[in-house]
Amino acid sequence: MFMHFVIHLQMNGEKNSHLKILDYGSNIASWANLQKKINTKSIDLTIFDPFYDMQKIDFDLGFDFRIINDKKYLNDQSYDLTIFGSMIQYWKNFFIDLNSKNFDLSNFVLFTHTPLSLEKTFVSKQFSDYTGDQVIHSVTDLINLFEELSYSLKFKSTLSPEGASVEEKYMHKTIYANLLFSKE
Repeated sequence: MFMHFVIHLQMNGEKNSHLKILDYGSNIASWANLQKKINTKSIDLTIFDPFYDMQKIDFDLGFDFRIINDKKYLNDQSYDLTIFGSMIQYWKNFFIDLNSKNFDLSNFVLFTHTPLSLEKTFVSKQFSDYTGDQVIHSVTDLINLFEELSYSLKFKSTLSPEGASVEEKYMHKTIYANLLFSKE
């Protein structure tokens, strides 16, 4: 899904323009193999990783990228695409922070590999490499918030619910989803 979206944006963009992407809360590993799948020459990537220690990166992805660990470096930037890849479940006040005037989103916002509640938001233990609590935000509340922010849902897909790694008692009310929103 992501690759088709990037190709679409590249084909509809101006020649020689860069696709500026903010990958919020990710790391370099999820980008390492991308150059074998699409033309990455026009990608300009910023990864926001609050745990990154800002060492010099000696890694060639085949496109421009930088990793930052402080939100202050995001304040004066604009992006074509913001990606929240499997991370909002660790962000307790995500809806409040997203709705604040201090959070500037791009025209396209993509959520990938995200566990969401079919009912109300709840907290579940996670069963993967991480074994702490995760907040399973309501998919309805997420869609409604984006509608209030003048976005529309353009694409949605679900993955195997086991990937959400929630407690068994919550499986029936959890989806593991990809969502793409576009500014109206």
